[in-house]
Amino acid sequence: MPTFRIAGHDVALSADDVRRRLRGVLPEPVQVWSVEIESHIYPVVQALEVASGVPRGETRSVRAREVLAKLGFEPRFDRPGVPTGRQPCEGQAPELTSEARSGDAAGMGALSWKSMDSQPRTSVVRVGKVPPSYGVYAFYRANERVYVGRAASAGGLKKRLKMHLDRSADLSWSAFRRNVAEKFGIPTSLTRLHRESLNSTQLGRVNAWIDDCDVAWIECDSVAAAKKLESRLKSEFMPPLTKR
Repeated sequence: MPTFRIAGHDVALSADDVRRRLRGVLPEPVQVWSVEIESHIYPVVQALEVASGVPRGETRSVRAREVLAKLGFEPRFDRPGVPTGRQPCEGQAPELTSEARSGDAAGMGALSWKSMDSQPRTSVVRVGKVPPSYGVYAFYRANERVYVGRAASAGGLKKRLKMHLDRSADLSWSAFRRNVAEKFGIPTSLTRLHRESLNSTQLGRVNAWIDDCDVAWIECDSVAAAKKLESRLKSEFMPPLTKR
């Protein structure tokens, strides 16, 4: 029986195990990626969670698709209005038609805030293994979008989120932390300085506010895809702590 590494867990799993464990399980609504198992359509993250026992908050849609595909299932991109065929990576729009290339927005079949909102969210105080891939991430607080950004440099999402979640009083490396500080009346002219610029009371307020946030992300397979997805999300909705 094949063994898969899933979010740090070694899981022995076969196709028959997947079918057996999903019998009688009611499928959840599909947001982006789905898989058909015994005539039922499941979100890939639900299928892997039930079959493997690893909570979906500890894994990602990308890994779910990889495991299910290796077991002989066929994950598919189920965004409404997207033609079947070549499946895009998360964070990247499907291959464009000639109309879309010429500027027909209706034909783009692009991912949106609905795609990001449907991703598993992780409390910032319990962020585990973050992938080093390119991508776009969003912070939420009280279920409201508060910030969106992209990871399009070396180290990817892992490095970028680590910078945002650093708890030091030097905020110069994180626009998110600077903008949170501004909510408490601390000017960016101070927080942009490459030194510890907050006192203990100010730092405590900033960290406590961020600790109440959740974060979600969508992985992309290139810098260009990450930039395009971030731009697309910002044009649809600009979160209050994203300044540009």
